[in-house]
Amino acid sequence: VVTAPATAPLAAPSAPPQRPARGAARAYAMDGATFYQSGRKFRVQGLDARDPGMTSEHATQRLQRALDAGNLTVEPVEVDGTGHTVAVVRVNGRNVADTVRAATN
Repeated sequence: VVTAPATAPLAAPSAPPQRPARGAARAYAMDGATFYQSGRKFRVQGLDARDPGMTSEHATQRLQRALDAGNLTVEPVEVDGTGHTVAVVRVNGRNVADTVRAATN
């Protein structure tokens, strides 16, 4: 009789990254403070890509992770001098600017 060697149970796979709700467009970070969604360019109120630590690829990645973390809401506030729509951006009700700034510290 041949028996297969005992194997440890497989670890549960990690949860897949959350995607936007069906029909909702994904947001794509352009830099540490700006993103595109549905053909519109938004700047996150409270973030400035010129701030120290906000001009690198890491800052862009931090913003993208924050945008991908759940249900995204964008509340336009104004249009700045460069034509960007400045908006309060929240994921799962939490302000993205606070999340990104906390990740830089």
